[in-house]
Amino acid sequence: MATLTPSDPYPPAPAILPLHPLQMEDGNLTIFVGSYRLVVHASLMGRESSHFREIWAQRPDKHSNSTVVRFPPEEAAHIIHFVNQLYQVDGHFSSGRPLPPEKVASLLFIGDKYKYERFFSTMANLVKGSFPHRLNSWDKLPNTLLHIDTARGVEFDLLPLVRKFGLQTALPTLYYRICQRYNLRQIKKGVRRTDGSTATLTLEDRVKICIGRALLANRADKDAWSWLKPEYDNPECIAPTVCARARATIKRALFSVPLSSPHAHIETMTPWKIFWESKLCACCGDYSRSLHRQGRSRTWANLPEIFGLGSWYALRDQELQPRKYDGYDVVYE
Repeated sequence: MATLTPSDPYPPAPAILPLHPLQMEDGNLTIFVGSYRLVVHASLMGRESSHFREIWAQRPDKHSNSTVVRFPPEEAAHIIHFVNQLYQVDGHFSSGRPLPPEKVASLLFIGDKYKYERFFSTMANLVKGSFPHRLNSWDKLPNTLLHIDTARGVEFDLLPLVRKFGLQTALPTLYYRICQRYNLRQIKKGVRRTDGSTATLTLEDRVKICIGRALLANRADKDAWSWLKPEYDNPECIAPTVCARARATIKRALFSVPLSSPHAHIETMTPWKIFWESKLCACCGDYSRSLHRQGRSRTWANLPEIFGLGSWYALRDQELQPRKYDGYDVVYE
């Protein structure tokens, strides 16, 4: 047996393991990982990874048509998700079905550790596209995430991935989306997933999100919603009474439960609605739209600092830091 590490980090695999449903009859590489055995093509595994090609070149018998390789058992789920995607078994991408967060995690892990750049960049762009760092990109998003499952608690599951794989510019909008979607009790105690388990946040995340949520609520009437304040004054208004009544109606619809979202008071990123303008005189409509746009821009520019994350520039610098792995526990037989 030849190894790529100083010592074998796990006991020998049994001679026969249950064969995973994914097997290629003409495959020349047998993978043992955890309690699974997969038969795949070495050429396909190495096509997009220079690192895997280097690993393959170090196999003991370079003339054999069939080679056995064992990966660390803790990587079993990651390897299976990766191979399924490699062979397009589950069809998530081709069918447009949303990816569960655990598959996003696996493709990020394998793509990062074993240098499958296409898989890593695709998953990284998927996460950052769902939680962009530009306001105009946020405004273009649908109400759901881009190709990521929107089951309850998914945002909680994505937070560790964002940090682990250097996607820090997604943190502010991910925090903000948690504020939008969950109440304080859920943020503090956790959210029950569809499978019955509970998704929870770390203490650091809970503190930052709760403080940021309070700050968003405190500054809402100074930024995006400043045009709804009772003391709002536009000297060019041609119908003060009508506009004052219209603003009161809009404010009541936005912030009075059950008419509004229970989190409306912190949703400072809500885009301008054309029907708001239709209720105001022409002068107030233009002026209010301008105040709303300026307020949203101010909040967005300060969003990382509101959540105690530094600045957008600091988060971008953190993304550029390389990630390192302590060896590759791949064993050939």
